[in-house]
Amino acid sequence: MRTMPATSRAGPEAAQVIAGATAVIDPTAYCQQCPHFETEGGPSCTHEGTRILEVLHDGRCHVIDCPVVTAAGPDFTRVRRD
Repeated sequence: MRTMPATSRAGPEAAQVIAGATAVIDPTAYCQQCPHFETEGGPSCTHEGTRILEVLHDGRCHVIDCPVVTAAGPDFTRVRRD
């Protein structure tokens, strides 16, 4: 899988399942490219209002209220590091 720059959008190869405010996403296409992703003490998100609810057995992340998750794939232009 290719690494996407923080200002770009990924294509449909970034697998995701969106259900309302929650989504199941591939962390290599989403979380690991985001400036709000933290790994110390386990994976977490520092973006206000966004949480990683769980890491599934296949490695995907179940997240809630993540502005990067869109129907078209990751959109890193919607977040910035304060």
